[in-house]
Amino acid sequence: MAPGETQTILKFEDQRASSGYGLGGVGVPIPDRREDGLSLFFEHGLTDRFTLQGKVGLVDGVDGPIRYRGRGPLELGVRTLLWRRRGAVASLYVGGVVSGAGLNAVWAGPGAGRGDVEVRFLAGNAGKFFGRHAYSELQVVRLQRRKLDNELRVETTSAVDVAPRWRVMVQSYAGRAYHDGPDARWFKGEASLMRDMGAWSLQAGWRQSLAGREASKDHGPVVALWTRF
Repeated sequence: MAPGETQTILKFEDQRASSGYGLGGVGVPIPDRREDGLSLFFEHGLTDRFTLQGKVGLVDGVDGPIRYRGRGPLELGVRTLLWRRRGAVASLYVGGVVSGAGLNAVWAGPGAGRGDVEVRFLAGNAGKFFGRHAYSELQVVRLQRRKLDNELRVETTSAVDVAPRWRVMVQSYAGRAYHDGPDARWFKGEASLMRDMGAWSLQAGWRQSLAGREASKDHGPVVALWTRF
């Protein structure tokens, strides 16, 4: 982010599951699981090289017989520019996460966890795709966790303008938790349509678990309001 520039994303997510992935990756029934989350992500340019980044939110959910609600995970850290050339950029984010009342890991119960240290490498490129503006991004994440198993995540985003002020965005979220027994794994896909309205953008999409092991099979809508100032 340019110095003094801020971007915020206010997002609502409704994720539900009544089945999960067993040890062999096959579907198994699980107690009904639901989590509604409202979060605010922000990033603010501090200097030409450093960007402040954070996230706050609220959650409300059910995990079998357990009902919970309260604060979501708190995230705060700094992203450092590593390299930039034309439409390409690479950066490194280091931050902390304070666990919340909800599902702090896709494979864990509500409230599990104490806090994490997150190291995230980001690389992206913007350009043209069949004459239309497009961009793509890769993020590789290492979470060093307390009271939960450490995680490695790989996340991707690809977007292309399909008409003036309209954009299609496709994202993927893959990860693996490391513990003594069989480790949990997950792979989720998300497809969204975005509408630009000046300094604001409205996003509406659907997220779906596509594969996994020892993890719930979540699905549900995602709605977000982006703004930049």
